[in-house]
Amino acid sequence: MENPPAASVCPACHATQARPHCGAYNLRCVACCARLVVSARPLRHAQEGLLACITRHPENPSKADVLNAIKHHANQG
Repeated sequence: MENPPAASVCPACHATQARPHCGAYNLRCVACCARLVVSARPLRHAQEGLLACITRHPENPSKADVLNAIKHHANQG
């Protein structure tokens, strides 16, 4: 998954740019949430569980935001 522009890169996105398999995720960052959900493919039940976990906290991105980020990335590829 492509990361956001450098101006808006969270620390976890920055760590992932340096080491793609570092496992760093910030659940308040929509790009990190999208990377996390994509990493669970092809296990649909795992993806749904991650989305449920992400959306439990009101400050985290919504399920729609995460799915839109995933779709946006898929359309770019």
